Amino acid sequence: FIGYVDAAMPLFEKTGIADSLDGGVIALSGPKDVTGFLTALGALRLWAREPKVKMSKLS
Repeated sequence: FIGYVDAAMPLFEKTGIADSLDGGVIALSGPKDVTGFLTALGALRLWAREPKVKMSKLS
């Protein structure tokens, strides 16, 4: 999971990933959002990403 503030968006745009951010990339607009972010970390995995990983390339 990645927590980010608006100031990080230009970095996402520069690297070409701004349009493909998924549920594991969580905007933090203030200190209260950190609690929700930490709760999301408890999920440990973002299962929707699993099919995108090609295990043969990792071996």
